[in-house]
Amino acid sequence: MNTFVQSRANAFICIAVVVVLSIFSTAYSQSNFKESTGSIDMVYVEGGTFQMGCSGSPTPACGPNETPVRSVTVSNYYIGKTEVTNAQWRAVMNDTSTTSNNKPKASIDWYRAVEFVCELNKKSGKKYRLATEAEWEFAARGGKNNHNNGNRYSGSNSADGVAWHSGNAAQNCFTFGSNTNCYGSTASDVGQKTANQLGLHDMSGNVREWVYDAWNQSYPSTAQTDPTGAPTIHIQKIRRGGGYMTGAEEATVTARKIRSIEGADADVGFRLAISTNQNSIPNGMVDACDIHRPPISHGKNTKRDDRLITGNDYAWVQEMVYNNQTYTSVLKIWDDGTAVMRNFMGQAVSGEWATGNDFSLYIMTSNGTRNKYIYYVVSPKMEITLMPSNDMPNRWEFKSAADVNVNITKPSLSNPPRTTDQIIPAGTVVNMDNPPTTGKDSRLKLTNQSWVQDNVALGAGGTHRYRFDYSWDAGDTARFVVWDPGMNTSVIISSGKWFTIDNTFLRITDTKNDRKYDYLYSVVGDTVHYHISFQGYERGDFRMFKKMNSSSVPNWINPTMQPYQTNENGGSTYLSPSEVAKLPSSSSSGGGSSGSGSGGSSSDSNGSNPSSSSNGIVSPIMLSQTANGSLFAYATAGVIMLGNVPQGAKVDIYSLQGKSIYSATNNLPLATSQIKVNTGMYIVKVNDQSLRIVVK
Repeated sequence: MNTFVQSRANAFICIAVVVVLSIFSTAYSQSNFKESTGSIDMVYVEGGTFQMGCSGSPTPACGPNETPVRSVTVSNYYIGKTEVTNAQWRAVMNDTSTTSNNKPKASIDWYRAVEFVCELNKKSGKKYRLATEAEWEFAARGGKNNHNNGNRYSGSNSADGVAWHSGNAAQNCFTFGSNTNCYGSTASDVGQKTANQLGLHDMSGNVREWVYDAWNQSYPSTAQTDPTGAPTIHIQKIRRGGGYMTGAEEATVTARKIRSIEGADADVGFRLAISTNQNSIPNGMVDACDIHRPPISHGKNTKRDDRLITGNDYAWVQEMVYNNQTYTSVLKIWDDGTAVMRNFMGQAVSGEWATGNDFSLYIMTSNGTRNKYIYYVVSPKMEITLMPSNDMPNRWEFKSAADVNVNITKPSLSNPPRTTDQIIPAGTVVNMDNPPTTGKDSRLKLTNQSWVQDNVALGAGGTHRYRFDYSWDAGDTARFVVWDPGMNTSVIISSGKWFTIDNTFLRITDTKNDRKYDYLYSVVGDTVHYHISFQGYERGDFRMFKKMNSSSVPNWINPTMQPYQTNENGGSTYLSPSEVAKLPSSSSSGGGSSGSGSGGSSSDSNGSNPSSSSNGIVSPIMLSQTANGSLFAYATAGVIMLGNVPQGAKVDIYSLQGKSIYSATNNLPLATSQIKVNTGMYIVKVNDQSLRIVVK
């Protein structure tokens, strides 16, 4: 062979090798893979465009929050073959308290799922995340080649072959009073049911799965590409896929349910996702390690709550989308005592401001008109829940003024400037350390009627119904109940003696269980009753109740379960001024930040997660709430602090390896303990309440 021919042959071989390698490399990059950290199988999903949502009249019928159908395009990505298991959780989190088995990790809130993702990213060097809701549905439908096959469940039109649900899962029955109730008792090992067309298991059933997106009651009608949901982080999230405690109708590929971000149900878990560029996340998404549970925020018992101040450069903003148009409300507050509230219709209230009891904001106009707004600070400089005294609550975000396309003119002070006592109505500020307990807002007390929020009728994203009665026991005892006809359960959330302050603050004291429950509320037009919750698992969440004849409450079930007994499932997070005064100075306004990339995080098995601030102080987290005070814990350099430890309580501190660091029984009423420790992570246990805490 002459030199020219040999040269051409060699060139051809080189080109062929390059092409083969290129093809092999491309194929390999788009193949399923196993993440070595935790041994997690990831399945490749080729992107595409599909019709997201429920259309027509399939069986089971479309839910109220599954429309309108819209065109959505998703890019290529990977998703977990199964839900994250207990064994995988244990391996990634070094959590020896979790059983090493193949059941899905459950009983975790959204923050705990994100904490796992962050820890996995630290160990793997990649950018894992939760799936977006669009990615989840696209994968559940079977991906690019199967998304329009019409299957109601993931991989089938029959639930039983692909899903564990309440109709085929093992049953657990219990008796409360004269009622016996049965429901699915436990999750099954992952991968036992038939996989869908992509090889994914349990997308329908077993446990409901957290996705990244914030809850929205309905879909936008316009086409979208790689949507990540509303930018709000610390708000209700979305559960997908149904679980062993719910019926097959919740296991469809389009079914979606709301859940409080700090709700940690026994049948809620999650699965992982990651982009094909494993070092990036979708636009609009926040990195898992930059999301932290907001520390419980408390005011400083002043008459100008500095947590609300925006100054010139920032604003509190609430946006509402209707018919694809965005309507914006803006609140700006300056430290000189001036404020402007401009609603989405362009109507503005402008003047001087003051706050009462750290939950009532008053803005007085130049002509002396007083306007009242009730607020709960979810996270300082991040989010608040706010409602006018005559309107519904909404979640507001702290934004750069440059990002808000609304013109706001700063008002001038009166001459002379009004004092806070002139702005706040006389008699409305009370001693919250020892509040008056005789006030009862007569608007709440009804005869033969109840206050009811029917989530099903409202299309609010769940099957729960809520009922408040302030007169079921001669008017002296309030009872707040949630019931779910589908699960045949009815739970007393709070019950006890009640009183109100300034037609704004509601407290229910359960002396039997030594607990208190707190809410902010309003009554509008004598027919609608709103409340904002202080309760531990739904901080700042709100509800709308309407009057209803007690005999006509739909599908009513008398209570089958007693009140929740842990802080995460119902105890109040409210601290009185004297309790706030015991906290580190940086914590009274909320301590560290969340969702912004600063601060550290730690977390307990029940979902509590204090965030550490830049000075090393971990903001207090409450282990429990009693009628006499809040049992709380925090850490500073080399010291774990426990406050309001009940007399007789057993206090134990362990290393993560189970070594006992401290053990004692408190012999003093409501004592404060300071335990010196080395830097590291510890389990703090007081009686049966525990949390994980970081000492720096």
